[in-house]
Amino acid sequence: MSEVLVGTVEHYYPKAHAAVVRVEGDPLRVGDQVHIVGSRDDVWEEVTSLQRKHHNIEKARPGEEVGMWVERPVHRGSQVFRLNAIEA
Repeated sequence: MSEVLVGTVEHYYPKAHAAVVRVEGDPLRVGDQVHIVGSRDDVWEEVTSLQRKHHNIEKARPGEEVGMWVERPVHRGSQVFRLNAIEA
């Protein structure tokens, strides 16, 4: 598996289990497998929910800030990578 930078965690809301992600690289989509890495984070997740301005979306594009449901807490500044299968 290879990893491609998607964005950075800007904030985490513990009651909602939601991370605000600023998308900087490739788009982020519902169903993507992501790896969230930071000084206090090493989390593997499937993107099950994305929201922009409290509306569900399927895809987030570079330049957007979106809410992403996460199972485990993450921290500001952690980077979000999408996992890509390496084709032989």
